[in-house]
This record gives sequence, structure tokens and C-alpha cells, in this order.
Amino acid sequence: MKHKQKRILIVGGVAGGASCAARLRRLCEQCEIVLFDKGPHVSFANCGLPYFVGNVITDEAKLIVATPELFNQRFNIDVHVEHEVIQINREAKSILVKKLQDGSIRIEQYDALVLSTGSKAIRPPLPGIDLPGIFVLRNIPDSHKLRNAALNAKRAVIIGGGFIGLEMAENLVKLGITTTIIEMTHQVMPPLDAEMAVFAERHLRENGVKLILGKAVESFSRQQDGLYVHYSDGGTLQTDLVLLAIGVQPESSLAKEAGLQLGSRGGIQVNATLQTSDPFIWAVGDVIEVTDSVTQQALSVPLAGPANRQGRIAAGAIAESLGDCKKSHLKFRGVQGTAVCQIFNLTIALTGASEKALQRANITDYQTIFLERSLLFANGKEMTELDLELPAETKSVEQWKDIKEQAITRVEQAFLETALKQHQGDIKKVAENMGITTRAVYNKLKKYEINLADYRGVN
Repeated sequence: MKHKQKRILIVGGVAGGASCAARLRRLCEQCEIVLFDKGPHVSFANCGLPYFVGNVITDEAKLIVATPELFNQRFNIDVHVEHEVIQINREAKSILVKKLQDGSIRIEQYDALVLSTGSKAIRPPLPGIDLPGIFVLRNIPDSHKLRNAALNAKRAVIIGGGFIGLEMAENLVKLGITTTIIEMTHQVMPPLDAEMAVFAERHLRENGVKLILGKAVESFSRQQDGLYVHYSDGGTLQTDLVLLAIGVQPESSLAKEAGLQLGSRGGIQVNATLQTSDPFIWAVGDVIEVTDSVTQQALSVPLAGPANRQGRIAAGAIAESLGDCKKSHLKFRGVQGTAVCQIFNLTIALTGASEKALQRANITDYQTIFLERSLLFANGKEMTELDLELPAETKSVEQWKDIKEQAITRVEQAFLETALKQHQGDIKKVAENMGITTRAVYNKLKKYEINLADYRGVN
């Protein structure tokens, strides 16, 4: 007897959906696999978008990972771009699909459904946020809009000092555009602990990026002479373009309307095989809520690495559920949040829980260790290399000693700047934090030429 061909529908491509589709084909040669994406590209390198805007990547084709034609020819997978799934009927096991080019709507049946709808840029309901000249950067069409705007821009304001904000700051500065980052917290790269963020802030300033930290944007306005950004304490900046890099949130409206269970952060709740509260629906990528493998807390992690892994795990579970492969032993154990970002000549990397993440989770049993830069050896003595102008073999022991003292000075200065920020310039609290006297703090301030007037709470 001939068995009915199983039909698997995937909503959304890029990392999670595309990897799930490819893995499914390897596990089930007979299944019909169809992927729908509302954008014009099914799989692209979104991490390259800032560098496309900055003309580091000059050819859009280099951003494309896979095309619908490639999926069809290599994997026998039907891909429909510019098709938006607007409704899920769980009882009928069907979806409603709208073809964006002509507005036509059709029904598609499924045996298994995968949601990889991703995330969307946060756009707070601020006055003037929909004015011309205000952009987000989530896909290739967004990058074209921003790239065109940058051609005639002399000034740019980036709202948010996270990964996208910092990478875009570098690219805009290299285009000759005066660039300012406004960040609501008191540091750039909020996932980092403050002691680490100081190095990034210093490097950004050294390369011409202006930073306004601890200020919240309140509104935007357009006047005859241009676009204005208004932030807390009465601050105003005139600019030619604004990039909203505040962050992202799960694009889970389709799942919510279908009655799937969502987490506290708005992401779809899934089990270890990425199955949702509906046994015939799986979800992967930015749209789901995951578990921090260290703190065990629920969070959203919009990174391609976990999304790719989730796609493969979900594929194994789906193929098993449809009876087309052996039992899948793959389980998703959570995320460490490993990420890396380069700004100018500085690389920022993180993995696992930061001190602030541990504190949020009420985990107190931990140690903090501060390491200097890469350690080398000179004449049997361990030294810290900060100066690479001379080959290591030509450095004398005295030169290595000077270099190590430079390293200690830089680290000590960073700690002091961080303590001043954390305690809002309260010298007594800074002294207690550093385990030294208030007089010693004053001496260090003088030594490092740190202006007390820059910090609140100090007369």
C-alpha cells in the first residue's frame, strides 16, 4: 500500500528555518518540504549588514547565503519568498498564506509546522519615531535604505550601544560621518560587566565616536534645518539620520493568535526538542524563549549559532514524529550566549553568565577574576605584552617590565573609572569598593587626570 506523502511547512528562513529545511531533507527524502518567507531573501548573512552599509562589503550577492533556486535544485525544497503566513488553523492543521505581490490568499495543509518567524526591531512609541530619516537594520532592504541615507549624511545618531549600534558606529565613522551613540544605561554593550565595557568606551572615543551614556531618548522632531533627537535632562542633538539599535523582540504574533503558549518575554515556549504546546508545531530561532545554561533563567537570544542548532534538532524530532527516521537523541540544552563583536581594532567577546547576570539570578556563589592581556615569556619571566611594535625577541627585560607596568596602569585606571560610574562619583563608596583610603582615590584621580566634575554627586 502506498503511504501518503508527509508535508512539512516552514514559516521563515534565514538561520533557523533554512537549517531545519536542509536537515529535514537529509532525514526524509520522501517528505514534501515547503518554506515561506515574507521577505525577498530566504537566507542571508545579517551579521554582514553593517559592513554593507559601510561599503566594506560592496556586493549585495556576498550577503546571500542561499537562494530559492539553490534550495530547489540541491534539496528539492520549494521556497516561496514574499509570501506572508497570516494565520494558523491548528484544528485543520493548515495555514493561510498571503502572496505579497498581488495580495492573493490560499490555504496550505501540513503534517508538521515549523515557526521561524525571527525577531523584530524594538520601536518604542516615542513622539516622532515614524519621521523620515529614522531607520532600523534587520534585513537587506533595510541596509539599502540606510546605505542611501548615509550617502548625503554628515551626522548620525545611533540609539543603543549594543552589537549593531557599535558595529554601525564604526562603519559610519569610516564613511566620514560624525557619529553619536545615545545609550540609556551607563555603559555600552550592556551584556558586558562594567569593568569590561570601559575598554570599549575608551576605544570608541579614541576613534571619534561620541558617547552619551545614561540618557534616554524621549522624542524626535523635524524642523526646517533638519532632524532633531531629544533626550533626558533637556538634551538635543541635530542629525541627518537616526538608527534605532535599541534591541529586538520575538516576532511571535502569529503564534500568539494561534493560541500557542508564550513565555514571560514574549517568546514561544518550547521543550528540549523545540516542540511547542501544539504537538504538530515546532519553533526555532529568535522567536523562541530559551534557557540560560548557567543561570537556568528564561531569556531570548537572537543569535545565528543557537538558531542553526535548534533547526537541526527540530528536524530530527519532526522526522521521528512522522515515522521517517530512527529515534532522535538530540536535545537542546540551552544557551551560553556566546558572541563576538569587533569595533575598529578592538575585539569584544563574551560567553556564559556575566557578574550582573548572576546577580539578577540571585546567584551569589561565584568568584570574579581579572586577567591582563595575553601573557608571553621573556628570559623566563612572565610579562604582559601590550606593545607589539618590536618583535618579542628584541625586547629587553627592562622593556618588558615597562610594558607590564603599562598594563597594570590601564587596568587600574579602568577599574577606577568603572567604580566612579557605579557609585555616581561618591569618593567614600569608591574607596570602600577598591579597598583603599579616600586620599588614595584622590591621588589616583590626579594621577590619571580624571575630572571629578564629570561625575554626578561630586561638588
